[in-house]
Amino acid sequence: MLATRHIVGLSLLAAVSGGSATSRAVADVEDVSAKETIRIIFAVAEGTKLRKTFTRELELTTRESDGSLGLGTWNDSQRIVLIDEYGSLVERIPETITRSFECIEVEHSHGWETTRFLGEDLSRMIERKGTGELSGSRVTFKRDYAEPEIPFGMPVASYVAEFADDSALPDETVAALAGLRANTDSTGLLPWREVAIGSIWFVDVDAFHEVCWPSGALRFVDSDDEPLVTPVDERLGQNLDGTFRIELRAIEKIAGVRYARMSIRGILESQATFPYEWSIGFARGGSLSFEGSITLGLYASLQGRFWWNLDEGHLDSIHIEGDVTVHQKFGETQVGRWTLPGLAAHVWTGKLSADAEFERL
Repeated sequence: MLATRHIVGLSLLAAVSGGSATSRAVADVEDVSAKETIRIIFAVAEGTKLRKTFTRELELTTRESDGSLGLGTWNDSQRIVLIDEYGSLVERIPETITRSFECIEVEHSHGWETTRFLGEDLSRMIERKGTGELSGSRVTFKRDYAEPEIPFGMPVASYVAEFADDSALPDETVAALAGLRANTDSTGLLPWREVAIGSIWFVDVDAFHEVCWPSGALRFVDSDDEPLVTPVDERLGQNLDGTFRIELRAIEKIAGVRYARMSIRGILESQATFPYEWSIGFARGGSLSFEGSITLGLYASLQGRFWWNLDEGHLDSIHIEGDVTVHQKFGETQVGRWTLPGLAAHVWTGKLSADAEFERL
């Protein structure tokens, strides 16, 4: 038994009396009327193994209002591949989930082209690649009955995360368990009632986290084992707020398997202020140091679609994309002995896409 244990949460729909009978009423698309209702639930069988691939891409560009700073770029990409194996179930909720992290990769780049300041060319691009500290690790989530089962009126199972053997692991690696979430199944997208074709329901931003930040707060390091944290993930991701509208569009039968096809759209907003330090050197000698704060405000209009495997009771795939705007404003800045007022704001615009694909092994 491990000395270090961490409590994590998994929101899963509890058992519904007669659920299997209502779902069997659904056949091919053409046989489903708008008045017939179904339950879309998480209901994997004991021993099910799912390989889950999550990808996320963010591409932004900006120009300052007067054009003096030239073109700026800001790109983030992330790829996470994991395998979840579900143990015994009680009322459709797994008692254990064993997770193997096959791949955790992240890339980040940002910088300015043709940037000039006091006659100096300050163009630069920062590029960093990293892997997750848990890459190649196996983590077991064990259901913890000591935690409250139904906060806010919704069925919730709490879990304890632990490594199979932490005897050779450094403390900081074991500490990485603290930010993990057991739920990678996007159950936050599901309706909490019976639905029919055309039914609409709303979910909060936590459901978006399940797609874009699968398994919770994964810690990344670069090739030198230095922490790698992207600005969007660390600052804006923590403060996301928004609501998604989901509609059941159809029940499709593909290769004998029934899927619920749903559309999703919503607005995300976030704001964060954090300190920064920056120094520049001049070709003719000397340097300047800047110290102040930056406020970032994010607005994203997203839409997409996802499919739920009704026969096996789990997500099949999801795709979300949309337009993103990030407002960046420098607060009061200290430059050597001088204090400057807030500098001109920049507006970054671009695209965000997030995908998840599940494969049964």
